[in-house]
Amino acid sequence: MNELFLVIAITVLAVISPGPDFAMVTRNSYAYGRRSGLLAALGIACGVQVHVFYTVFGVALIITQSPLLFWMMKLLGAGYLVYLGIKSFTNQSVLTFADANASVPRAWKVFCSGFLTNALNPKTMMFVVAAYSQVVEPGSSLTVNFAYGLFMS
Repeated sequence: MNELFLVIAITVLAVISPGPDFAMVTRNSYAYGRRSGLLAALGIACGVQVHVFYTVFGVALIITQSPLLFWMMKLLGAGYLVYLGIKSFTNQSVLTFADANASVPRAWKVFCSGFLTNALNPKTMMFVVAAYSQVVEPGSSLTVNFAYGLFMS
């Protein structure tokens, strides 16, 4: 049960820090309306699942093969999460929007742009690996691990 609270806390801290995903959803929402913003968010959520899949299987393999490497990964992951937390509290960037007079893009294009924004984002990869290295235990089931990933999405 403590793992669930840790996943919630880590995810909330990650979501409140602005990044490319936030910019993508905000831009699409302001420029093209609510539907485009939601489609971009859905694409981003699916992009997170790419990171979750390879992380769950990779972390599970590392746990079974090298407990020392897993411990080192947990230490580095915790350090990265602390770094992200500090950055989220000290970030003072301002997001601006250019005039968006273009026609509304197709739904598939908006979804794909959201998906690629997240799936190709190395920060998301680092976040998911760091988060999973803190919550995955040697006896954790794949169902629970994937449920954490769905929550992160």
